[in-house]
Amino acid sequence: MAHIMEDWLKQYLELPNGILSWFTIARVLDVIAPKQFEKCFVEWIQEVMQLEEGDVVAVDCKTMRGTTNKSAGKKAIHIVSAWCSSDKTEKY
Repeated sequence: MAHIMEDWLKQYLELPNGILSWFTIARVLDVIAPKQFEKCFVEWIQEVMQLEEGDVVAVDCKTMRGTTNKSAGKKAIHIVSAWCSSDKTEKY
């Protein structure tokens, strides 16, 4: 999915070596405190989303099967996507 959104990502990130692998992203997210990540994510979404009166944002959350690793203390991977009714584009 990141390759599809590469131009959009480049607005916010420098990508001199291209898109990071899912494994690299997972390693980074593993060391981030969940509550701090949530706080920063909400602030970021408020900056990039320009909602207008009456806009509806539908949020879809999924848990990926088979991604739990109990022996390593890893919980399942979760995916969240949001759809804005007026924008007609998916936001990640």
